[in-house]
Amino acid sequence: MVKVPFDVDAYTARLIGRENVSKLEGAIIELVKNAYDADASKCIIYFDDVTKTLILADNGVGMTEDIIMNNWMTIGRSSKKQHFMSKEGRIQTGAKGIGRFALDRISNSVHMLTANQNNTLEWIIDWEEFSDDKKISETYAELYESNLSILEFIRGVSNNSIFESIIDNQFRSTGSIFIMSNLREEWNEKVLKNIRKSLSLMIPPTMEQIFEIYLFDNRINEKEAYIKSEHEDSYDYKIDFRTIEDDAKVEIMIHRNEFDFRGKILDVMRNGRFTKSDEEYFGDKPIVLVKHLNELVSKDYENVVMEIGGFQGSLYFFKNSTTKMDTQKYYYKDFTGRKQLNEKFGGIKIYRDNFWVRPYGERESSNYDWLLLSNRKGKSPAAVSHATGAWRVNADQMYGQIYISRLNLHLEDQSNREGIVESIQFKAFREILVNIIKQFEEDRQYVIRKLRSLYEQEHEAEKLERELKEKIKEQEKRDAQNRTRKKKSEKDGRSYKKVEETPEEQIPLSKIKPVVAQKDSAIEVLTNENKMLRAMATTGISINTYFHEITTLINDLHEELYEVQASLENKNISEAIEGVKQASKYSNKFQQWYEVTVKSVKSDKRTRKKWEIDLLIEALCASWQSVLTSERVDIQFIGTDEGLLYRCFPFEIESVVNNLISNSISAFDSVCQQYNRKILVELKKLNKGFKIIYSDKGPGLPDKYKKNPREILIPLETGKTDGTGLGMWIVDTIVKDYNGEVNLSKNSLQKGFRVEVSFE
Repeated sequence: MVKVPFDVDAYTARLIGRENVSKLEGAIIELVKNAYDADASKCIIYFDDVTKTLILADNGVGMTEDIIMNNWMTIGRSSKKQHFMSKEGRIQTGAKGIGRFALDRISNSVHMLTANQNNTLEWIIDWEEFSDDKKISETYAELYESNLSILEFIRGVSNNSIFESIIDNQFRSTGSIFIMSNLREEWNEKVLKNIRKSLSLMIPPTMEQIFEIYLFDNRINEKEAYIKSEHEDSYDYKIDFRTIEDDAKVEIMIHRNEFDFRGKILDVMRNGRFTKSDEEYFGDKPIVLVKHLNELVSKDYENVVMEIGGFQGSLYFFKNSTTKMDTQKYYYKDFTGRKQLNEKFGGIKIYRDNFWVRPYGERESSNYDWLLLSNRKGKSPAAVSHATGAWRVNADQMYGQIYISRLNLHLEDQSNREGIVESIQFKAFREILVNIIKQFEEDRQYVIRKLRSLYEQEHEAEKLERELKEKIKEQEKRDAQNRTRKKKSEKDGRSYKKVEETPEEQIPLSKIKPVVAQKDSAIEVLTNENKMLRAMATTGISINTYFHEITTLINDLHEELYEVQASLENKNISEAIEGVKQASKYSNKFQQWYEVTVKSVKSDKRTRKKWEIDLLIEALCASWQSVLTSERVDIQFIGTDEGLLYRCFPFEIESVVNNLISNSISAFDSVCQQYNRKILVELKKLNKGFKIIYSDKGPGLPDKYKKNPREILIPLETGKTDGTGLGMWIVDTIVKDYNGEVNLSKNSLQKGFRVEVSFE
């Protein structure tokens, strides 16, 4: 038997590095991290536009021959795996032993000088040695002792005297410096700008005191080259948090910074019924809460929260905009001139050992909203001043920093340095952070609601308006009574006594009615906008429910057009004609989906007038049937015999039917059992309106709604794992606007689903 050792193709080893350091900014950051791990206080990056050379220097401890031979030159091996605490007490960021391939990502050739306490070494490598016709054991780098100083090493390459002066003054004893030539891409102003931005976002504000980064070119000075961490003190709320007591609890400190009572704080506190503690919280004193980790997670994660490890952070909330009225009503501070902070800083970032873990919080990436705050907002869209709803912050209103370290063993980086492994511990970590944010949401909602009540108490005009409306109704009632009395008396030939107003009841209607009418007009505009938003929400639900079908249809259409193009290029006219016919079918199908979803909110359906309800609903049912096969659903419509005219916004009637049909199809598709996929939509005329009797033969309501079916009308209440909980709430809200009723009583016992929707 012969024992045969494994070997690795040299180019394969090179590819491992490129897979893990794929972007230029990422390569620079890896080298900066190495400088931090070496206990450097300064790291300088310098691009020379004359020699087209990149220099990266740090004044850290340098490398010894032993470290270069046994760690630096061994792929996948790092001295930081076992000894991850530096002499200066820094927890080191690297451990995978592949960060050195960042050099390969930047240039073809690298010349390094490293000075430790004992000697100075030079190391030279040509990455082209890692070719595809060599084994890793056949590739070499040069290593030898050197008598050069760091300043002597860069002379002839640098053309910036300020850069050389810093090297001469602060890089005299130990450190490492890399000269990279034959750069793989052109370094221009745009590249330098992107790297500068990445570096400023990479480090938190606390880092600047111990680790300074500079980015030079030929022309700029030290002040211009200095990389300053991006930070902003203009915020409305700040949430500081940290784990305590063996990482079993979290201390949360909430800072109110949103309000300016303009010298009236004592009056506001008293009249707004705030507590004595609130008065201090509106000053500089933070609200301090201590929560056990198990209080901040669901039962699914209770067994793993202690495996997360210690963490801390600071999150900031800021308003994007406000109105003059709200500023007055809620005593908001003036934030004129404050920029969109999320555009400047991104979102909520994770820092491991003081370095950003990309792409969390990175704008225009899928992980910008990695806490899914926008999803929460979508499920609970209530305004912060809403009397009963739960206000939720949106992702574009938050930014901040969360700090973890390599000691958080169960929050491990992915091998490609693009985020953290989606372990159960990481999911629990996210849930904890969301519930920390919830503590702030509850406090802000508490404050705003009290300020709103105070405003309503202090502004008698609004109260008077309500009283005037009541008095107008009473006066109109008396006028009607007098007219009736007069007619009756004249008929009987008798005189009648007029019902007179008391002095308190007499109102100059000529002055009051226009004011009230103007107010009612404004309310009607807002109401109509709300109706439109409900219809658009229904459209969104429909599109989301059938996104797969619509996407497949679009892809089929594109592929068919590509085939037509290929046929024409090959001058195969008959195939091209057949392809055009098929593409036309796909186009017609897409037009049918358009009829069901988007067309319902076209301008011609946003006019309130008398509509033929039979034709409206029949056409809608036909459109649904046209886009779905009979195997998927069988929709039957039964109209009235004589037709039915009804004054309405047609898009609202369609929203009701669309939501009901979407729910039925989702119910059919959610179960393995085969049901009769039949939907019956029946229309009946009432004395002052009409009734839609809707039923299907599907699985019916989930068991938890059998006892009280009306629970499905509550906003955000859903029996589907991927449901929004908005569909039936929209149905109920629309019907209430028409003084109608949604009757779900038949769902308590029977199979399938049945609802009677009356419009009065």
